[in-house]
Amino acid sequence: MIKVSLSDTWKTLSVYSKKDKKCKLTNRIVTASEQETQLAIAHFTEGKKGKFSYKCYRDPAIKELLIKEFSDKCAYCETDTSAGASYDTEHFRPKNLIILDNGQKVEPGYYWLGSDWNNLLLSCQYCNRAKTHEFADSDDREVGGKQNFFPLSDETKRIRSHEDNIQEEECYRLLINPSIDDPEKHFTYENKGEIRSNTDEGKASIDVYSLNRGKLPTKRNTELLHFYNYIIDLVEALISYRKGNLEKITTIRRKLRSIAEELSPNAQYLGIKRYWYRQVMDDKSRQILSDFEIDLDDLAY
Repeated sequence: MIKVSLSDTWKTLSVYSKKDKKCKLTNRIVTASEQETQLAIAHFTEGKKGKFSYKCYRDPAIKELLIKEFSDKCAYCETDTSAGASYDTEHFRPKNLIILDNGQKVEPGYYWLGSDWNNLLLSCQYCNRAKTHEFADSDDREVGGKQNFFPLSDETKRIRSHEDNIQEEECYRLLINPSIDDPEKHFTYENKGEIRSNTDEGKASIDVYSLNRGKLPTKRNTELLHFYNYIIDLVEALISYRKGNLEKITTIRRKLRSIAEELSPNAQYLGIKRYWYRQVMDDKSRQILSDFEIDLDDLAY
C-alpha cells in the first residue's frame, strides 16, 4: 500500500457538478449527489423501513476516474486489476452498517457519506469482500476482507449522525486510508513478502484488508526480485563503466528505463520496492548509485 494523492477532477463529474435534480424534500435544484445525500439522511433519521438504495457511487464515470486515480491498482493491496479482475467502488466508511470487533452489527452506517467522493476508493474484491483465504502465519483457512468493518481505538468516539463532525473521529480511526495517510510510515516487509507493522493502524489494516492472504506475499516478493535484479545489473554496469568499459553505457540506459518502469505509478507493489531501496539496500550499491547521481526516488515519478 502506498499513498495516492487524488486530484480535484471529481468535481467536474456530472453527479457532483450538474444541478439538474429537484430535491423532493426542499424543492431546490441540486446535483444528483446532493439529492441522494438528502434522501439518505431523511430515510435514516425519519425511521423509514427497508434499505436505502444508493445509486450515485455506481455511476460509471466515478469508477472510471477511480481507476485512473489509482493507476489501475487496488488502493489497499496494489494488485493490478487491469487484466480483467473485478473492481469495487469501495466505501471507506461503510454506508449501511458497521461490524464491530466482537461481530456485532450496528445500523445504520455512515449513511450521509454514501455518495461522498472523499469516502470512495478503488478496491479489488479480495480486499473488500468476505473471502476465504489461506494465510502465511496460520494453518487454517479464514474469512478475510474489509466488508463493513471500521474499527476505532475508542468505540465511544464513533460519529453516528450527519449532524456531527466526522473529523472528530479521525484521531481514533485505525484503518489506513491511502488517499489521506502515508502507509509507508506503518509497514515493513519480510523476506517472503509478508507485510508487518508496529503501529495499531498498520496491524488493523493488515488484518482487515487481508494483506498477507494466499499468494499475495509471494507475488509481492516476485516483483521485488525482478526489481532487485535490475538494480544489481545496473550497479555492476556502473562499476564496469567506471573502470573504462564505455560500452556499458547502453546497458546502463536500458536498466535505468527498466527500473523507471518498475517504479512507475501503475507498477504493482511499489510499497515493498520503496521499502527495499530506502531501508534495506546494501551500502555499497547505494554508494555506487550516489556516485553517479542516480536517485531512485527521482526515477519513481
